[in-house]
Amino acid sequence: MSRRGARPGRQPLVVATALVLFAVVAAGCVQYSGSDLAARVRSWMGSSSFVSDNDTLIDDIARAHAAVSGGTALQLRTVCAGLEADTGTAYETLPSPSSSLTGTLNTAYETLFKAATSCAEAPSVRAPSVARARSKMAEARQAVERARGELASLGIRWVPRR
Repeated sequence: MSRRGARPGRQPLVVATALVLFAVVAAGCVQYSGSDLAARVRSWMGSSSFVSDNDTLIDDIARAHAAVSGGTALQLRTVCAGLEADTGTAYETLPSPSSSLTGTLNTAYETLFKAATSCAEAPSVRAPSVARARSKMAEARQAVERARGELASLGIRWVPRR
């Protein structure tokens, strides 16, 4: 399925890098209301789809694990393709008013995008690439938990659905 002249595995990295650069450039252009960082982050959360996007990502991770446990390669590839698209959607919420939070979320999304890309091409649910992708999903989930902690340090309570 690869295009002639395209190097396998490069396109997802290029897309992820472009999204990161876009988020960094856009960081200087977006203004959120509030007199302090916590108020600006609350404003950002209220004006973006951050909560629903991240809940969707967490649900997608759970569906990927379920597909590995009791599904088929086709189910896994379908879920992972959706995870890849949903990760791109979550990138669109960046940057946040907090550079630290933006960095943490960027790490989560970049890791998750790589995992999703890998498992979306899995030949079977038992392929070694699937085990690596699941490990990357766990890393991304931990980064989301770190972001949750950063929000808590600002006095903002966010509890993912799962």
